[in-house]
Amino acid sequence: RQNTQRLQWETDPLYRLIRTIKNVMDRYFLDPLIGLLFPTAGDIFSSVMMLPFLAVSLFRIKSIPLTLAIVYNMLTDMLLGIIPLWIGDLLDIFSRSYTKNFRLIVGFVEGDQEIIREVNRKAVLTAVGILLLGVLIYWLDTNGFRINLYKLCQRILQSSCNRRRTSLSHIKFRKFF
Repeated sequence: RQNTQRLQWETDPLYRLIRTIKNVMDRYFLDPLIGLLFPTAGDIFSSVMMLPFLAVSLFRIKSIPLTLAIVYNMLTDMLLGIIPLWIGDLLDIFSRSYTKNFRLIVGFVEGDQEIIREVNRKAVLTAVGILLLGVLIYWLDTNGFRINLYKLCQRILQSSCNRRRTSLSHIKFRKFF
């Protein structure tokens, strides 16, 4: 039964896609190389290449904890990638987030208890992080820390008009925020 399920799983096109992405991005070091050559675009490309892993965990396996664990690895990879100069790219060589995500998916499907514990631990950390981020955003918003774009635009126009010695009397402000 286990071998039949594994054979079915290995012939799935999405499984083959994530295996290929893992091999290309981690084994041939394409992920750190792209990040080194194209600093911001490389990190965005790396995040986009994680989408098939999320699709497998969310739509094929239908596991929220596995999806959160993959998001954890994805965010870790992104945080390493934004470290300036070549340091983040060097750390990205050793991180191998695609291999980690592939291992999580395969181990979760096969019922490996160690992998399932790791998935659950990362899922809890990610869920708590998302919750804390949501609370922080709510707190900042309710305590008046949001940017008042209306006032910001008005100040920018005022300062540019002062430099040109013109008047703002012909400009009609409309408050949207």
